[in-house]
Amino acid sequence: MRDEADRPIAPHDLWRSTMMANAARDPFWHAMVESEMLATPAAADAIEAKCTRCHAPLLAAELELTNAGTPTMANLAGNDDHAALGLDGVSCTLCHQIEDQQLGTPDSYSGHWTVAGEGRIYGPHQQPFAMPMVMHTNMTPTPAAHILESATCATCHTLFTNALDPQGVATGSSLAEQTPYLEWRNSAFTTEGDQVGPQAASCQDCHAPKVSQDGVPVASRIARRPMGDDFPADLAQRSPFGRHLFVGGNVTMLGLIRDYAAILNPEGTDEAFAATIAATTTQLEQTTAQLSLGPLTREGDQLRVDATLTSLVGHKLPTGFPSRRVFLWVEVRDAGDKVVFASGHFDGQGRLLDAGGEVLAAELAGGPQLLHRDTVDAQDQVQIWQAIMADDQGDPTYRLLRGAVYLQDNRLLPPG
Repeated sequence: MRDEADRPIAPHDLWRSTMMANAARDPFWHAMVESEMLATPAAADAIEAKCTRCHAPLLAAELELTNAGTPTMANLAGNDDHAALGLDGVSCTLCHQIEDQQLGTPDSYSGHWTVAGEGRIYGPHQQPFAMPMVMHTNMTPTPAAHILESATCATCHTLFTNALDPQGVATGSSLAEQTPYLEWRNSAFTTEGDQVGPQAASCQDCHAPKVSQDGVPVASRIARRPMGDDFPADLAQRSPFGRHLFVGGNVTMLGLIRDYAAILNPEGTDEAFAATIAATTTQLEQTTAQLSLGPLTREGDQLRVDATLTSLVGHKLPTGFPSRRVFLWVEVRDAGDKVVFASGHFDGQGRLLDAGGEVLAAELAGGPQLLHRDTVDAQDQVQIWQAIMADDQGDPTYRLLRGAVYLQDNRLLPPG
């Protein structure tokens, strides 16, 4: 499957090097799950079950349908069919089997998708030629509008967690770990309700775009035979056809998975990861946010400039897991190109630095929090947009299952 410039657009070709495909290989996810289990060993089984529900959903569905329990992290380290299912991450046959049951409601959030296991593969096109898929996979392609709706994505991308004490007892607090769907639903991008505006776009419209990278609408046959030809020969092209890019804001982890392929065994090739990283970088640089600078003014011996950062996306910026942040990097140089003021410098590990190149105290364990600022007038000050979790005592925490509230959430809101 190719676009108008002969670039690959087959779903598997594009998906295999995404964070969706590598959700169960993601080393950061593995580290966080292990950290949570070590911090609260009494809840280890529940932690594994909840985290693998969305990171290894094929395995979760298989075990659920066969009444065989819930996945464990040990399942992913094996060499059997269960490991293969789990390591397939957020795979084609999970998303395309999700039933249209209570989608867009709290009953479907936090991984409460429903897979019936009755051999239906949902897709957006009417009257698909079903025989090849039925013959090769015993699955039947079935038209369904919900596969194009954001509410399908919301089953995992709206996640609430309950705070636990070190003994694994619920404290009664609940935290919105991530809510991209709810953020989108309340933005100018929503496609739901009676007030759909000109910016309306679903999750799929942005993350599985129906145009090529040059903006040309994609039309393609939706399947080919394993031998590489079409059957029947006059199979019609379909449009719209979504490019399963699934790019977000995560360049770092894609590079790690590619560079440590000998350990993590991703399906994507170096070339595939390079393409996904390039697409992610382009999205971050061109369609994520807009920075505007006002006129430079002088107040005594100080220079002043107003900076305005505007989000261009349909959810908070950043969204997702609350370790993410956006910060403003500013440099002032003199006529000789010497840096005379800097805020937001960072090192190769992403740690913020002061004027002397030293890591800020806020970046070290137990250090102070860098809270929202309206004005930056010192080189150890940085404006950061982020969500900072706190436990039931109000102390900052990075442990998700200690998270009870947000000490701060100044992330940029979407338009609308």
